[in-house]
Amino acid sequence: MYSKLCPDCKKKSYSSNVKEKWICPYCGNDLSNVNPSVDSAKVKKTTPSANRKNKP
Repeated sequence: MYSKLCPDCKKKSYSSNVKEKWICPYCGNDLSNVNPSVDSAKVKKTTPSANRKNKP
């Protein structure tokens, strides 16, 4: 998950896609030119299943 801090309202917004136009959901500012950061707290961590090879 990526996050951007809006320079106008100073609030964080989150998205999984950084290639599309990014509008601040709080104030409507265009954040497309703001550099994203990876928010590790919002990244879903997965682990491989030990029994995966036994499932079709």
